[in-house]
Amino acid sequence: MMRQNPIDDLVKKAKKNDLAAKKALIECFKPLIFKVARKYTYNQCELEDAYQDGYLLLLKAIKAFDPSKGVSFQSFFNHNLHYFFIDQIRRQKCKVITFVDPCYDTSAEYSNNPETLYIKVEEARKQREKFHVAYLNLTPLQKRIILKRFAEEKTFKQISEELGNSTASCRNICQQALKKLKRACCPR
Repeated sequence: MMRQNPIDDLVKKAKKNDLAAKKALIECFKPLIFKVARKYTYNQCELEDAYQDGYLLLLKAIKAFDPSKGVSFQSFFNHNLHYFFIDQIRRQKCKVITFVDPCYDTSAEYSNNPETLYIKVEEARKQREKFHVAYLNLTPLQKRIILKRFAEEKTFKQISEELGNSTASCRNICQQALKKLKRACCPR
């Protein structure tokens, strides 16, 4: 007889409002929530909110999960989590290009200490300023392609048709611009 997955047991208990099972599932899926939230959240100030959204989504997924569909809870939640953040990005009416230092450790626990919070906000502000200066140093074509690709969410094919360049050329120009931005914002 096949042994049942311990997560499935926890989900069954959590569906019956077992608080201990819900806490265990939150601890179990915490690394996934952090990983996905960092992937889709580009603004340091919004990262803690993204973690909370992930936890709330987990609790909703527990209620919505139907084991009779033949899908594991891990797959179900992973799918919901990714698409939740993708939908959040799509719904943003004001698209602001911000930059997060990939070297910055966002997995550290959130601090309520005002001094620590102020330092993090200042670091994020300085990083945005670096990004802005680096962006201004791009060529006009690089700026147009970056804006069309990330702010307007257009494909390279759409961009190439608008600008009259080849798709490969637009992709290369975008990659070069991103490398310039990374070098300026994250010097090694």
